[in-house]
Amino acid sequence: MKHLFLSCILASALSVNAQTTFYVDQSNPAASDTNAGTADAPWSSLNTGKWTDGCTVIIKGEYYIDAEADPNEITVDATLEGRDNAIIYGYEPDDEEPADYNTFFTCTGHKLSVKNLTISNYNNTDPEKGSFNGGVFSFGDDSELILDNVTISNVFHGCESRRGGAISTSGKLTATNVRFENCTACQGGAIAILGNNPAKFISCSFIGNNNDLGIECWAKGGVFYVNGNDEGSDITIDRCYFEGNTSDCEGYQDRKYSAGGVMALNGAAPKLHISNSTFYGNIGGWAAGVLFFEKYTADDNNIDIRFTNNTFLDNTVLHSSINHGVLVYFNGASTDKLHGLLSFVNNTSFNNNTPNEQSVIYLNSCPLDVVLANNLSLDKKIIEDGENSRELGYGWVLQENNGFHFTSVQITHNIIEGGIGGGHKTFDENYLTSDETANIFPKPAADLRPTFELATELVTQDDIHFLPVGEYSSAIDAGTNNVVYAGANLVTSTDILGNAIVNGTRDIGAWEFGNSAGIENTISSDLISLNYDRNSEYVTLQKVARYINVYDITGSLVASVSGSDSISLALLPKGIFIVIAIVDNTPVTTKILR
Repeated sequence: MKHLFLSCILASALSVNAQTTFYVDQSNPAASDTNAGTADAPWSSLNTGKWTDGCTVIIKGEYYIDAEADPNEITVDATLEGRDNAIIYGYEPDDEEPADYNTFFTCTGHKLSVKNLTISNYNNTDPEKGSFNGGVFSFGDDSELILDNVTISNVFHGCESRRGGAISTSGKLTATNVRFENCTACQGGAIAILGNNPAKFISCSFIGNNNDLGIECWAKGGVFYVNGNDEGSDITIDRCYFEGNTSDCEGYQDRKYSAGGVMALNGAAPKLHISNSTFYGNIGGWAAGVLFFEKYTADDNNIDIRFTNNTFLDNTVLHSSINHGVLVYFNGASTDKLHGLLSFVNNTSFNNNTPNEQSVIYLNSCPLDVVLANNLSLDKKIIEDGENSRELGYGWVLQENNGFHFTSVQITHNIIEGGIGGGHKTFDENYLTSDETANIFPKPAADLRPTFELATELVTQDDIHFLPVGEYSSAIDAGTNNVVYAGANLVTSTDILGNAIVNGTRDIGAWEFGNSAGIENTISSDLISLNYDRNSEYVTLQKVARYINVYDITGSLVASVSGSDSISLALLPKGIFIVIAIVDNTPVTTKILR
């Protein structure tokens, strides 16, 4: 009987010591770090020193971090979960001169899962405070960070050469349905990835991240700075959206070195797979509105970089020189210590250009296997000058300097304004436009351009897919289903939206025509919808809009009205039009076949 009694006491004690759920609620007047951390007796701080291995910490409502507090060091495997619209703040949202904060979370050797939480308002301009790498999260080797349904916004990780405004990690990283907005650091405005542990980003949004510190710095990567050094890197990006991210340092050696509006990548063995994603309005200062690559100094560089089923719209570069790659600048540095695969398959790009004579893609002295297949690129810009006009931009360039040639090249079934330029022997137009390669290089003024019938489909406010549509488009059923490299087919069986191949042949570009419910589908916001009446030829709303604009397939504004709930299309020619209305500061759009 005594043994049974003692066993019960021990079991009870173990149950108390093994508490696995803790609560943090600063709005509760009884909150205290001396509490047990239960729902009725919550902590007033995150109290990480009392976390137990495998525990879940529930944070409720608004939580403010003290500017003088030390970083929250994660020393066990744990989950941090938000409830009741939980937000972790640094400074107050209306604070115009915020204090400098230490890094919010640090970790080495453990796993932290964060879900259903917003983290906002981090500031640090003090070189003696916080972590050099990472403003909100600074994670070291053998660590793992998992983010699910999280927003990280308004991060300023100041001081020259600091990396990763929101996150710096040399451990594993997985982000699903995460929004990174207005995060700033010199290198990697939002994220710095250091090392070869896998980093995955699924259905994430990256809005307005940048390198603009207001001081001279070697700016790199408006969103990502990636440096795997000798070990390489391993990054997967799928179904993500990038808008208005910028790498620029105005005034610093004519913007020299500020590159990669989305990503600056180096390291001896980078693996980067980007698929089913959209890049809209991103900016590179010196080079590359999307991806800037530099060869690492190690002897051996093994590359595996693939762009598949992506859309690119209105990305640009600010520098005035030529050959800096509006979308991608890939610098092989004239060396034979570079090998592997660089592929672009089934991507659509439109209006990615500059006021200068720059290429869309620029690959310089890269002894790589290059695959360009099923890409649709309409990126020339026509400047009207009285009776004369001039064209800016000149297609995709694969340049070979100093005797360093591409190892192999497959260029097949592309439609690219300006064509393919460079010094490789197979860039001869007769070869590239043969029946076997089936590439088309139209001029912007040619009758061919309107037959692509492009439209912008606003799937959500953060997800613009720029797609070829129209029964008679030259891109329909004009691709190839098979481009084989190292025994594998690089052409996927689905498009950017997950639709299967129609009519047995891939279309050129990111989208497979024929899978939508119809071209007159109304794309609606939560508030209101646009409706087109074919008989009256009016587009109408249920509320008065601040303005309603109508654009043709080239992006030109062809009709507009302000302070109205309708607009007539009767005077417009037959064709496809994009209608965008602003109602209560919310964009509402539809595409119309007239």
